Amino acid sequence: MLKIYSDDKGSFYRLFFDEDVEFVNPVKYFKESSLASSFYLLKDSMSLKLKDIPEEIRNKAFARKANEIWKERLEHILNESLNKDFLDLLIASSKKGQLKILKGKTLSPNSLAKFLFLAYSEFGFTFSRYISESLPKNIEKTQLPLLFELSEDEENVEVVGETVLKEGELKNVINHRKNIVANFLDKGNEWHCFYVTYKSLAGKESWNGGQAHYHYLSNKFGLSRDEVVKGVKTGKMPSTPVHIGIENYRKDQ
Repeated sequence: MLKIYSDDKGSFYRLFFDEDVEFVNPVKYFKESSLASSFYLLKDSMSLKLKDIPEEIRNKAFARKANEIWKERLEHILNESLNKDFLDLLIASSKKGQLKILKGKTLSPNSLAKFLFLAYSEFGFTFSRYISESLPKNIEKTQLPLLFELSEDEENVEVVGETVLKEGELKNVINHRKNIVANFLDKGNEWHCFYVTYKSLAGKESWNGGQAHYHYLSNKFGLSRDEVVKGVKTGKMPSTPVHIGIENYRKDQ
């Protein structure tokens, strides 16, 4: 988590970062992430209005509300529809069987979360997540400002902090960086990987007319888990014929 003030100190950005996690309970992981983000968003938006109330009391109120928000999110996840074929995927005995199961399938972000939760509670698969970012050639992370983003019309770059890079170079970073988020399910030597790229989420991959989608790999594909994790970190993922369309995805979520 990071709090970055604007150059004029009149406002600030609260940024939340996912870190790599390995072999954890996915419900506990998502709960802790939700509680932390909700608590600080409430604190940022409400502390000034409640400034006459002692901080300890305010924080307890924010924590209670954050827990209520998580319970509502969990209810939405558990009530989300999930094609039972995804649970059959966890016991499929061959790559051919997995490909048949996943052909034409889609997932919403909530149905993926439900799948991860059920894979843990009913089948004993732990959850891991690996995240990576690869910048364009000749760009170093130390050259970047604290924060930068494209304007709504994508014509200009809004920058907070100092940088030696020109606006065109910053646009190039935004448009050509490689970001991968890989979700793993593990049980013994069995593993399943659902990964997504920011390029896919932005509608800039050619599959199905630019529809956002997950990619899928497993131990049945003749790959080692270490190979795939290395692919995440280097931005060079092994190829896969499986694409799972993402339903109800908003680019601003």
